[in-house]
Amino acid sequence: MEVLGVTLACTPAQHFSGRGFTDRNQSLWCGWALKAGATRVYFCGDSGYHPRFEEIGRRLGPFEVALMPIGAYEPRWFMAPVHMDPNEAVTAFRDLHRAHDSEKRGVFVPMHWGTFRLTDEPVEEPPILTAEHWRKAGLPDANLWRLALGETRGH
Repeated sequence: MEVLGVTLACTPAQHFSGRGFTDRNQSLWCGWALKAGATRVYFCGDSGYHPRFEEIGRRLGPFEVALMPIGAYEPRWFMAPVHMDPNEAVTAFRDLHRAHDSEKRGVFVPMHWGTFRLTDEPVEEPPILTAEHWRKAGLPDANLWRLALGETRGH
């Protein structure tokens, strides 16, 4: 689909759905890939880790920027199917870039954390753990954009 010169593609995500008592998992959840000129952006949406990130990157990347959820992950026995933890988010980012060997060029913007306490992890923990996993993966510090609430940046 194209809107005002931006091409949008719906991408797979893994999450439950439902608005009422009788419609559990009756609709789909998704992320989005956007392309404007030569710039490509991936918005993961609200998702657990799943095996389709590499395919998304191969088909729709390489992405200059990927917005990935990093919060609301504890306890894992309950939240793993629907919310990535910081390690899984970094792994998903790397999966997205594998086909184009672009993981060291892409920017990671952590999202889906810190607004309110939804799950058991400390509210400030997700970006701290994300930075630790990012460094362990050997990715450039400058490409991890841990934005403050309301902060904007140009690329």
